[in-house]
Amino acid sequence: MRLSRRQFTLTLMGSAALIAQPALAQGQDDARLTAFLDAQFEEEVQMDPQWLTRLGRKERYSELTARSEAHADRVLAWRRASVAKMKAQFAGAKLSEEARTSYDMWALELDRAEIEAKWRRNDYIFVRGGPQSGLPNFLINSHRVDTPADLEAYVARTRAIGPALDQSLERAKLAAAQESGRRASPSTRAWRR
Repeated sequence: MRLSRRQFTLTLMGSAALIAQPALAQGQDDARLTAFLDAQFEEEVQMDPQWLTRLGRKERYSELTARSEAHADRVLAWRRASVAKMKAQFAGAKLSEEARTSYDMWALELDRAEIEAKWRRNDYIFVRGGPQSGLPNFLINSHRVDTPADLEAYVARTRAIGPALDQSLERAKLAAAQESGRRASPSTRAWRR
């Protein structure tokens, strides 16, 4: 059977439309996932004033990031809820390869956070780069002072160093009290090699 140009063109366009439908739906799911992850990232970064500063943002500019176990537990609970929400809203198998990578990475962050929580009391707190030197370094290197309000925020942060160190000391005491024969965490073991 011989097709006319018109019939051939219509057949080709119909085939292309059938092929494009799943890709179009996949693209919509990808865009929804990207919007979801962008919103979740924004929620996460809002919990960490120092991260906001490192990103060049001046929101919560007078605060330091909480260092207590209670704060770490709240962040972990938020991450669990975030990943559960993502899995409820998106089917990983229906996403493009790129979107699936983002999906998997967000879920992997929860796995890492769970491991970190498990070993939370098995790492040393006051080490090189710990809060005793990290907080002053952060203020010197990251906190820009462009306006009088920035200077006031800087002063507020310097006043918050004492309570932040107290939170770190409390975590160190909890770690020391946990057990005397403690094992090093996987990340600490790798660092000591």
